[in-house]
Amino acid sequence: EDAMLEYLKVAQDLEMFGVSYFEIQNKTGTVLLLGVDAIGINIYDTRDKLIPKVGFPWSEIRNVSFKEKKFVIKPADMQSPDFIFISTRIRANRQILSLCMGNHELYARRRRPDTKEITQLKAQAAAEKSARNQERARVRVDTERRKQAEQERESLQEKIDGLERSTQLIRQEKPSRRSSESSTTGSIEEQNQRAKESDDKRRKAENAQLRLQRERKEADREYRRTVERTRYEEAEREKAVCLIYLSNFIMKQESM
Repeated sequence: EDAMLEYLKVAQDLEMFGVSYFEIQNKTGTVLLLGVDAIGINIYDTRDKLIPKVGFPWSEIRNVSFKEKKFVIKPADMQSPDFIFISTRIRANRQILSLCMGNHELYARRRRPDTKEITQLKAQAAAEKSARNQERARVRVDTERRKQAEQERESLQEKIDGLERSTQLIRQEKPSRRSSESSTTGSIEEQNQRAKESDDKRRKAENAQLRLQRERKEADREYRRTVERTRYEEAEREKAVCLIYLSNFIMKQESM
C-alpha cells in the first residue's frame, strides 16, 4: 500500500499518466472529452488530450453524481455553478463515478496525516528494511570474502603443484645431470687440449716470427759487411793499380 502511494505521488505529475478518457457533450451538444486521473477531473477538446480546457482538482470538488445520462460535478465553492455534462451511455457514467471515487479516495489518503499507529508501522517497516539492507550487505561482504579466500586457496594450490612438478623434474634430471657432468668433464678436457694446441701454435708462430726477425737482421748485417768488403777490395785494387802505375813510372824514369 505504501509503495502504491509513493508510486502515485510520482506518477501524478506525468502527462496523460493514468488518465481515462470518456466522450461527453455539454449543454450545447458540443462533443468533448472528460478525463479522470489522480489529480482531478479535466475537460479536453477532442483534438488535444494534453491541455485541458477546464480543470477540477479533487480539492475543489465537493460532490460528483449522475442521474441517467446527466453527470453533475459540484465545486467545493458553494457560489460556483455546477458543471453538467451529458454522457451517451449510462454504463459510462457508472464507470466515471467509480473512477472518481477511487481516485478521490487515493488523493485524500495521500494528503491525510498519518496516525500514531501508521507512523509506528512505517518506522517499524523502515527499521526492518534497514535491517534487511544490512543483512544483504553483510551477506555480500561474506560472499566476497569467501570468494577471495577461495581464489587465494586456488592460487596457493597452484603454487604447491608447481613446486611439486619442479621437484619431480629435478629428481628426474639428477641421473642425466651426472652423465652430463661426465660429458662436461670430457668436453672441458677437450677444450683444454685445444687451448694447449692453440697456445703451442701461437708460440711456434711467435718463435718463427722472432727467427725471421733475427735472420733479417743477420742478413742486413751480412749485406753491410759485403758492401764494406767490396768497397775495401775496390779500394785495394785501386791502390794496387796505383802502385803498379807508380812502379812502372819509376822504372821508366830510371831507364832513361
